[in-house]
Amino acid sequence: MTKIIGQETTKEYIDRRIEESRVIFYTKFSERSIVRHIKTGKEYRIFIGPEKCRIENGSVPAYVYHDVEYSVLWVLPQVEMEDGRFEAVKNAWA
Repeated sequence: MTKIIGQETTKEYIDRRIEESRVIFYTKFSERSIVRHIKTGKEYRIFIGPEKCRIENGSVPAYVYHDVEYSVLWVLPQVEMEDGRFEAVKNAWA
């Protein structure tokens, strides 16, 4: 029996998820790197990169990062994090 999930059948959904898992991610920032927000100048540390993190609604690749001063966690889709609003300050292993 085939179930419908949204507009997809179960098989279509599983096939899509398998294909998505095969994607090799290019990431602009690596985990543990320090990045600076261009407008505010605030610095953040990348906690988890998009190769390991997804936003549930749509399985969107995302970064989890935290404020260097206050350790508040933030989540931002990969495309927004890498669109020029952040710049690398320090490599993860520097």
